[in-house]
Amino acid sequence: MKEFTRLNKYIASMTGYSRREADKLIEEGKVSINGKRVREQGIKIDETEDVVFINNEPVYESKPDVFKFYKPRRVLTAYGEGRGKDTLEKFPLFAGRKFPYSGRLDYESEGLLIFSNDGELIQRMQKPEYKMEKEYLVTVDRLLSSMEMEEFSSGLDTPKGKYQPCSIKFAGKQNYKVIIKEGKKRQIRNMFGYFGSKVKRLERVRIGPITIENLKPGEYKILSRDEVIKLYKSTGLNYNTK
Repeated sequence: MKEFTRLNKYIASMTGYSRREADKLIEEGKVSINGKRVREQGIKIDETEDVVFINNEPVYESKPDVFKFYKPRRVLTAYGEGRGKDTLEKFPLFAGRKFPYSGRLDYESEGLLIFSNDGELIQRMQKPEYKMEKEYLVTVDRLLSSMEMEEFSSGLDTPKGKYQPCSIKFAGKQNYKVIIKEGKKRQIRNMFGYFGSKVKRLERVRIGPITIENLKPGEYKILSRDEVIKLYKSTGLNYNTK
């Protein structure tokens, strides 16, 4: 079910404008939604699909340029033509804009991606020496034995790749919570596959200090200043110098 927000409230929450100032901007014709100029008061928008501009600049750029996005299943973590598959440009936020990202997810996987125009931040988040934790909720078709879980967590040398030690905990029913500090292609699927267990659902719920909390598939949220500071600190960067 979609949730709608009043346009003036949205502008106030995403910028330094008050609601009254936002109303004035709307009246003056300085606000557009998805490229269409609006002047009517009381308009409501869908935050997950609509992109709001003030003076032709997207309002999300008035906050720190770091945001999180919930990638749905069956969407490529890529821009441009997907050869019949949906890409990030399916969503208005990314249409014509190629934000750098950290934490690629495969086509069938879902969950948290982090985007920023700070290339150094993105690079550090991907380098294994910074040991950025990535947490996943994994649903499988066969549970592992206690011995297999111990072997899983100790690191694996498989025909499809060599993987470092990680954390794995049973999360009820057919689910596990897995935390890794590297991000090799199809890593978790390959690790479970090594034991003959097929991954049925794979959702990334955390990258470092940033969680997917309160996001639904296709939604994005600009990180708060506190979240940005924590993220920079986790990579050894000082946000105050940015």
